[in-house]
Amino acid sequence: MSILSDFLLNPWFILSLIFWVIVLILVYLLRNKKGATYLFFPLLVMFKTRKLNNFLKRISRRAPKFWKVFWTIGIFISFGFTIYAFYFFFTNFVNLIFNPRPEQAIIPLIPGVTLPLPFFFYLILPLLFILTTHEFAHGISAGADGIDVKSTGVLGAGLFYIIGFGAFVEVDERELNSSKIHRNTRLRIAAAGTYINGITAGIAFLLILSYPFFISPYYRQVSQVYELLTEDEGGFNYGNLSTGDVILALKHKGDLDNNYVYINEFKKITLTTILTNVTSLQVSVGDNLTLKIYDPSLDIEKEKNITLGPRYYLGIRYDYIPNGTEIRIYKIFSESEDGNNYDKNLIEGMMINKINGISINKTNGDTIERVLTNFNLLTLNLSTDTETFILDVDTLGVVIGIYSNLY
Repeated sequence: MSILSDFLLNPWFILSLIFWVIVLILVYLLRNKKGATYLFFPLLVMFKTRKLNNFLKRISRRAPKFWKVFWTIGIFISFGFTIYAFYFFFTNFVNLIFNPRPEQAIIPLIPGVTLPLPFFFYLILPLLFILTTHEFAHGISAGADGIDVKSTGVLGAGLFYIIGFGAFVEVDERELNSSKIHRNTRLRIAAAGTYINGITAGIAFLLILSYPFFISPYYRQVSQVYELLTEDEGGFNYGNLSTGDVILALKHKGDLDNNYVYINEFKKITLTTILTNVTSLQVSVGDNLTLKIYDPSLDIEKEKNITLGPRYYLGIRYDYIPNGTEIRIYKIFSESEDGNNYDKNLIEGMMINKINGISINKTNGDTIERVLTNFNLLTLNLSTDTETFILDVDTLGVVIGIYSNLY
């Protein structure tokens, strides 16, 4: 009993049942129109009409020379698609046999089984559009070459869990296959559907690529915190912000809300341009700012206060040895590279074990980044086992102490 109830209550079976109820109603309503319906219950149904014939004929006869050139190009495009399809399926088939990978698995698209029903419903309108343009292409191509279109229509199938639909253009097959009709005419008509599908796919691809441009007047891209630096890592606002915070706008703490400067990547108002004083908000080291934050996890907006720290420049690049007790200087910027410590007798590859007289120990938090969180730093002492070097420290701007990406 449970198997039968599961079968009858399956959403896809219910949709199939609804499909046939609608079909039977339409068949009944069209019972007096000869040739309008063809019913093969419960396998297939066809609805035919001549009402679109004149429409297709008007389009095809409006510029027959253009259409012939247009559909002739389609012959070559369609053959190109066919060659690529054979290549694509053959190479994937070979790889599936000799070098199988999960992404090469062949999975049939079965609505309700391998394709979720909600997702399938999103595909219905695009599928109807593709089918309609595909069949209209056959009809217009036939009309441009003087072949009569006998009827147009739709067909559908709804058996248990299987529901399918399609469209068709019925041309005069006797006329099309007669010796009077040139082979190119038949090729143009046959290739028209695939050709127009390719054009539709190309237009859809361009629309997808340009989607950000079209929505940019209505949306803006902002910055989201994906890593928050601790003080040992050179951060200034650990505890003030949280990972995942979306930064919408900034202002000086205590200012009115109309002084907020809103981030908008499309308008080149970014976190970087704000912190480098390119916008109306002018900032400096030690300033306290209020950030308008969006919390995606709670779907709420809130305000958080931060302090801007100095962004120092030493003119060197370094990394820590594995145990974190020394740093190795691997790059010293020259004068032509705007270095500020090229004349301090530093050597690339030099190992530094003390900063301002304190032994480096990354595990304990005694890092060069922690030292660089001090405000108003002018010099920095770096020591090896035998000598000490006094480096100039330049302040280039401000930092928050976060890593962010677009949201």
